[in-house]
Amino acid sequence: MPEGANVIDSITGKDYGVAPRTVYYDTADVRPDAEGCFYLNGFEARWVSGATEQTELVRVCGSTTGAYQIAVSRPASYPGLEQDMEWALQIQQTQAQARADRVARIAIHNEIYLRTPNPALPFPPGNGTIDAL
Repeated sequence: MPEGANVIDSITGKDYGVAPRTVYYDTADVRPDAEGCFYLNGFEARWVSGATEQTELVRVCGSTTGAYQIAVSRPASYPGLEQDMEWALQIQQTQAQARADRVARIAIHNEIYLRTPNPALPFPPGNGTIDAL
């Protein structure tokens, strides 16, 4: 699937935003079956071209970390693939710029911090800091 589809919970209608997306579940809301697998609501993916794809109830099993990946593919026969690919590229470019901006902000912060003669300690003395000799 090209990135950029809007992801919606098929049962509740909750809009999770633009894919790729991480969705967290409260363990109180998803109970394992007898085999230790979980059932999650299905998803609907809607691309800007109007293409949609939907999953049924999703059964996930076997993760030692509790993390699962669910992929939904865009229907190849639906028109507008180029539009969806352009949208995905725009999203990737925006994300790359956001990452570059964040790195630049961190670099500026670090430079200012390192130039400060006596940088503030993260904790007041006696609260987890080691006094320098």
